[in-house]
Amino acid sequence: PSLSAYPNPVAGSDVTFTYDAIGGAGSTRLVLYNALGERAVVRTVSSSNGRITVPTANLAPGVWFAALEQNGRMIATRRLVVGR
Repeated sequence: PSLSAYPNPVAGSDVTFTYDAIGGAGSTRLVLYNALGERAVVRTVSSSNGRITVPTANLAPGVWFAALEQNGRMIATRRLVVGR
């Protein structure tokens, strides 16, 4: 499994995540966590690989963690830096 984010760091624009979940997409999600480990954004993945664009306008500046989760467990993670 793989997960990447572009641009990273991101400031004032959307971020695009490219993923490869290697498995069924029905139970796969992209989740953004803040530095405290709280879920802020949850997006259901529609295929086993592809791209998801997430707006960052509502995300506080700082370090975020993106996780690709399948059947309730993390299969790939990526750190994301959000600026203003």
